[in-house]
Amino acid sequence: MKRFLINLSLFSLSSILSLLFLEFAYRFFLFGFSSFSIQKMNSLSYLGHSGLITKSNINHLIYELKPNINAYYRLVPFRTNSKGLRDREYQISKSKGIFRVAVIGDSYTMATGVKIDEAYHSLLESKINNEKRKLDYEFINFGVGGYNLKQYMTVIEFKANQYDPDLILIGFCPENDHQIPPEGIFERPYNEPRRTYSFYESFVIKKVTQKFRHDTIKRLSKTSVNEFSEEEKEYMSRLFLKMRDYSQEYDIPIVVVYLSHIYNEIYVKNLRELVESNSLNFIDASLTFKDIPNLNQYLIYLTDSHPNNKANRIFADRIYKYLNAGYFLDK
Repeated sequence: MKRFLINLSLFSLSSILSLLFLEFAYRFFLFGFSSFSIQKMNSLSYLGHSGLITKSNINHLIYELKPNINAYYRLVPFRTNSKGLRDREYQISKSKGIFRVAVIGDSYTMATGVKIDEAYHSLLESKINNEKRKLDYEFINFGVGGYNLKQYMTVIEFKANQYDPDLILIGFCPENDHQIPPEGIFERPYNEPRRTYSFYESFVIKKVTQKFRHDTIKRLSKTSVNEFSEEEKEYMSRLFLKMRDYSQEYDIPIVVVYLSHIYNEIYVKNLRELVESNSLNFIDASLTFKDIPNLNQYLIYLTDSHPNNKANRIFADRIYKYLNAGYFLDK
């Protein structure tokens, strides 16, 4: 009996050590030397559990980024200004000779896992200003992870409008921006979720459960992601119509950008029809990725589908060509 207990203890100990080795080997494979940093690994939590957001006082916005953050999020430095924007500080009043672009969107526009100077809107700002045009250009980043189309409209009306923009870019994320958010989330009081610490979670277990969840959802799904339901079409059209009315009332062009590193011809076609039928401008920023076989090179890391800095450079190039050719920029 004693020998059995000793063998059982040795087996248990070796199993635990093997699992720990597997966990840290997998972490190093995914994140490199960042996997040894508690601060950086804790930055891998979902935004809602990261401690970086707070309740918004603006109706229907629900939450927003905290002001004056100096932290890490998804392994990269993450800072916000005094207004809670992931951007540098701006005067609200616009000086003469400034052309302002309000950039609205979710985590793709907030630039999750990408240094802010490598985000598509920052690259656009640098490229255009380096051309020494007649005006100085400011691309102000209002992107917040998890926002939806309804929240984009709220940001335009109650945040971006204060900065007197000359142009508005909407970074449309195909992963979820077509989905109708439950009305209850806009009505119930917002309670900041409990903060989580990813360093103490198992990424091996996460990977297994993510794979199982993805396969299950794919198997149970009865509709194609290429097609919108009638309810989704009505929802998007209603919000695009509000954007059009705003655009006409304030004489500010609005450009909807299909912001993805995954080319989907049918989805783009259906979205373009909805956008342009409501008299808004449309850019497909995914076209460059059409014939690229290995899209993993455009992810921030292998278990996160957010576009990395290489993808953001391609986004910036596509948007620049459209804006320049369409006379949205001064010559």
